[in-house]
Amino acid sequence: MASEILLDGIVGLVLAEHHGELAVQTTASFAEAAHYPASLWVSMERQSPARRLILESQRFTLAVLSDQDRALANQFRAPAVSEAARSRLALYQSESGFWFPNVALTAIGCAVTQSVDVDGSVLIFGDMIESHYDSRRGRRRQLLASELGLP
Repeated sequence: MASEILLDGIVGLVLAEHHGELAVQTTASFAEAAHYPASLWVSMERQSPARRLILESQRFTLAVLSDQDRALANQFRAPAVSEAARSRLALYQSESGFWFPNVALTAIGCAVTQSVDVDGSVLIFGDMIESHYDSRRGRRRQLLASELGLP
């Protein structure tokens, strides 16, 4: 008897900024790459403005969203995002220059180490440099890809 295992990804936002241009994109394709050095990868479409800014700046932030952030995640699925939508993130910049949204369960600032083209997407690997965690949101669970209808 064949069995099928379905995996449901956690939803996050990828933020990138370069020379004053900021891009935010919803993703459900990311994971830890290694424990030492602590690193992760994110998958971005080749045409994504966020991907371009990540590669130009060589840095990005991955913000993990909670189950209560479904509407917010949907706003950032499109490549072009309005200024009003970005303002709902209540962004702040860390001393080392990473952008973090106040709405995330946790957010991780990464320095790019490698990018790899894979069938229309780009896997971007980054060493984890800085992270912020909102302990007030700790009782919430992560938003899952299936809740947004993402593959």
